[in-house]
Amino acid sequence: MIVKAIRDGKRVGVTAGSHKVILTLLAKIQELAPIRCLHKVKDLSEEELPDWLKETTGNTEALTA
Repeated sequence: MIVKAIRDGKRVGVTAGSHKVILTLLAKIQELAPIRCLHKVKDLSEEELPDWLKETTGNTEALTA
């Protein structure tokens, strides 16, 4: 459903009980539909992120992405 919505030009928001769950879901989506994703986090990761993934701590950026 998520990939179809993306292909139909819709924005998709995801919420889950942990960031690990969200990142796993985003990675699976990436395998099916190469897209860029924005992940809203409390603190930016110190790890290198894949090219398709960007983090933000700002609500405004997340809502307007």
